[in-house]
Amino acid sequence: MVSLEHISQGQMISRLNFLALNSLPALFYSYSIWYDWLYSCTRWYPAYALLLLTATFVLAILMPNLNST
Repeated sequence: MVSLEHISQGQMISRLNFLALNSLPALFYSYSIWYDWLYSCTRWYPAYALLLLTATFVLAILMPNLNST
């Protein structure tokens, strides 16, 4: 038998996983800007930012749909 506590814990873990997966692109971008190969070619900053922002929005849209199935 599943209690309400187990259900709420499962929902909280699901929310935490959702937040973690959505923050990964931002973490990757902030980590990668410290490398020298990015410093030599700064014109790619907006392209990387746009790509990672798009990936974050796609994940944010798809994740609730994946949890409901």
